[in-house]
Amino acid sequence: LKVLTATLQLLHPFMPFITEEIWQSLPNDGNSIMKSVWPQAEISSDFTDVQKSMEEIMETIRSIRNIRAEMGIAASKKITVLFYSKNKNVQKNFEQNENYFKQMAGVEKIEFIKNDDVRLSTSGSAVLSHVEIFVPLGGAVDLQLEINRLEKELKQLADEKNRIIRKLNDENFVAKAPEVVIMKEKVKLEDYSEKFIIVAKRLEEYKAVFAEG
Repeated sequence: LKVLTATLQLLHPFMPFITEEIWQSLPNDGNSIMKSVWPQAEISSDFTDVQKSMEEIMETIRSIRNIRAEMGIAASKKITVLFYSKNKNVQKNFEQNENYFKQMAGVEKIEFIKNDDVRLSTSGSAVLSHVEIFVPLGGAVDLQLEINRLEKELKQLADEKNRIIRKLNDENFVAKAPEVVIMKEKVKLEDYSEKFIIVAKRLEEYKAVFAEG
């Protein structure tokens, strides 16, 4: 609402009729956009937390779509998605924005589980830095396909970790790069390392289920 209102005010000198029409349909304090206060820049505005929350939702939706594609789930089929996360803010964020998952990923219902002990042999899965995703399929998953996918993902994570380690061990890079750039690389390394541990654990679990079967 804030962005739309300010945009209409800025456009009003060039598009007076349509901006007035839209403005009249919005909650406001005056009877005309012409008499509203011209928007001022707010340098102090910080939407970092909101941006992070939306990026987590977008990344999760992409992963759910990937699981659907890899497992051959028809676009018309509504699915239940299970999430596991130690971060309570993630659960709150997802539950408040459940409609995005329903609209953008064909999800009928989302649930948060208290631990990651799910039946791997009947679930497609994905590991993100903020959440683990499980899609129960109601039947046996192609475990070999899932193992192959996780092995590929593990290799990619290892490659990214090694790339950043080499960069941070490069004396020329450390000497010339701004501190903020170095810190970003360290944060990325920590993120990749955490994902690597989770994916490696998940891979071993799938291999164990495969061996039992």
